[in-house]
Amino acid sequence: FTQSVQHMVFDPLVRRNKDLKLEPALATSWEIVEPNRWRFKLRQGVKFHEGQPFNADDVVATIQRQIDPGARNRENLSAVTGVEKVDDYTVDLILRGAYPLLLNDLAAIYIMSKPWMEEHDALKPGNTATGVVTYASAHANGTGPFKLKSYEPDARSVFEVNKDWWDKPQHNLTEVEFRPIASDATRVAALLSGEVDMIVPVPLQDVDRINGTDGLKVVENPSLRTIMLALNFKKELHAAPGVANPMTSVKVRQALWHAIDVNTIQKRLMRGKSRVAGMLVAPAVTGHDDAIDVPLEYDC
Repeated sequence: FTQSVQHMVFDPLVRRNKDLKLEPALATSWEIVEPNRWRFKLRQGVKFHEGQPFNADDVVATIQRQIDPGARNRENLSAVTGVEKVDDYTVDLILRGAYPLLLNDLAAIYIMSKPWMEEHDALKPGNTATGVVTYASAHANGTGPFKLKSYEPDARSVFEVNKDWWDKPQHNLTEVEFRPIASDATRVAALLSGEVDMIVPVPLQDVDRINGTDGLKVVENPSLRTIMLALNFKKELHAAPGVANPMTSVKVRQALWHAIDVNTIQKRLMRGKSRVAGMLVAPAVTGHDDAIDVPLEYDC
């Protein structure tokens, strides 16, 4: 959800289309010059919401900000060690070594304006984990399809259409208002009363109720999220140093899997709105393999 909102205001170098396929965005093409060097040609004629022209300097500043040691999301671009400007519309990303997933990572890195960051002392990243706040923590200036019109923390965010967006919009909206409503019951009540037009997420227990209300419908699509039980694979137990960790045994891990009735969880807890998975990534994700996406049977 966070990335969806960011994508309204900012553009990455590459993005995913509705079928999750990677396609050009602020970068029009790319090539692997060397195993540890990728070259990107940038889109020309693009402007930020406040009028600054987009160019290689913005990409360099954004990447440097992203890989800064103080960045909370530094690991989102962990393979990148540096970035170099080749010319005004060409940049090179320097990697630790051969890395085939760079485009996947860049699809979640949103390009910011270097002059804007310089003006507002925001070239260094903020970090909610350490309490570091910058001007960019509550303000935004991107190249994306919507402009941030107003922002009230924990209350509402209002976006207006960027009429000068470089791409063709796939909507007929003029303004969008987001309101965080933490309570499921309050969120559903706001929808049923007409106070809001759409809610995300829809509580599973209210799907049938909303679908049965005139003028409303629930739109369902497969999710990329995998809910899993993560196990400690270290040789020793964290709570008991020197004691061998039983989770290193494949038989123990299999026993745990057999002992969990995932089918009942799928039917009752998730109300049939999930699938039982045998691997960590969903079918739509690159790397999924039907042959190994085979969960163990419940056998307790």
